[in-house]
Amino acid sequence: MLKKRTDSFGRLLGRNEYQKNDGRYVFRYRNLTGETKYTYSWRLMDTDELPQGKRKCKSLREKEEEINSEKMWEAKGLKVTDRIVVSELVDNYLAFRINVKESTKAGYKTVRKLLNADEFGFRKIDRISVKDAKEWLMKLQAEGRGYSSIHAVRGVLRPAFQMAVEDGLLDRNPFDFIFEGVVFNDMKRIGALTALEEKWFLAFVHDDDHFKRHYDMFILLFETGIRISEMCGLSLNDVDFEQGFIEISKTLNRYGKRYVVSTTKTPSGFRRIPMSKNVRNSLGRIIRIRKKKVQKIQVEGIDDLVFIDGRGVPILPNMVEKYFQRCREKMKQATGRYIYVTPHVCRHTFCSKMVREGMNPKMLQYIMGHSKIETTLDCYTHIGYDQVAYEFAKIEKQQMPG
Repeated sequence: MLKKRTDSFGRLLGRNEYQKNDGRYVFRYRNLTGETKYTYSWRLMDTDELPQGKRKCKSLREKEEEINSEKMWEAKGLKVTDRIVVSELVDNYLAFRINVKESTKAGYKTVRKLLNADEFGFRKIDRISVKDAKEWLMKLQAEGRGYSSIHAVRGVLRPAFQMAVEDGLLDRNPFDFIFEGVVFNDMKRIGALTALEEKWFLAFVHDDDHFKRHYDMFILLFETGIRISEMCGLSLNDVDFEQGFIEISKTLNRYGKRYVVSTTKTPSGFRRIPMSKNVRNSLGRIIRIRKKKVQKIQVEGIDDLVFIDGRGVPILPNMVEKYFQRCREKMKQATGRYIYVTPHVCRHTFCSKMVREGMNPKMLQYIMGHSKIETTLDCYTHIGYDQVAYEFAKIEKQQMPG
């Protein structure tokens, strides 16, 4: 019976594993052509400490796994040069994603940056299991990344790995699993304001010496339901007072130092929204003040943006978000009443209000610029007790005898 070999710590060594007199570990193997090869390491396992003064290296067992994986790769008739790492796979996938919006490109850039800074991005694609993929996403959340960010990352990695499956490089897609339940959904559910909350907030803004300058802008958001990027992209010729509508045809954002005008989020985003009396009055005031200003920054040939600041600089979505944040904070400080309101909350509030007033869902879908009716219907879920009580009382009143 052969004597079992152990290392200097008394640990059993596997087949073709040895330890030299100087402490180095050796693994002997044959490649596919039958040639004998050797690999070395100062550590047997990845939990071993590196001897003092020695260069950092993978453990012998890690190297063995890598060798066996490479042999399996070649045994399938695949080229070693195609055995790329995760970040390379993502780069290859994104090379085909050229006709996308600037916001999508910015998201791709974030994913690339994340993979290039994380060990996961440098692992070979055939070494990623479903368990590895799930654990990495959970690790991202543990490090402080939000649910929506992780969802977006997975939204790039899943099709990238699917491309590798379709090219015959992988047998299965490690990111093809049900996302819910793997990462905890910590997103704050966006709710609509009640009629009273909307009244309180707008009354505070209207009466505040500093923030009243934003009152008409806030009215536009509350009473049209347009997206913040759509509002920032409005030009003077998009407002037709004679016919009484606002035309939504583009959005404005900035990525880095570059202003970008894009088409609406979806083809359904192109629409004309009728102006209520309040919207007509607010836009009239905004445009009268706007015509006294000069737009200093021309954006892709557009020099008649409705919303520019006192310096003549286009107002951007993140700036409007800040206006709302500061209003919320000052209102709480001044009145003790905190109302969580953002441009997107305004949009949901408008949608819920139109539902409450009995607007046909398909008409509301058009006004909101939703490509799917399900998205519009989902806004109904934000209706709270006050709205239900209102509807209940209205129905009860209609049923009362003469």
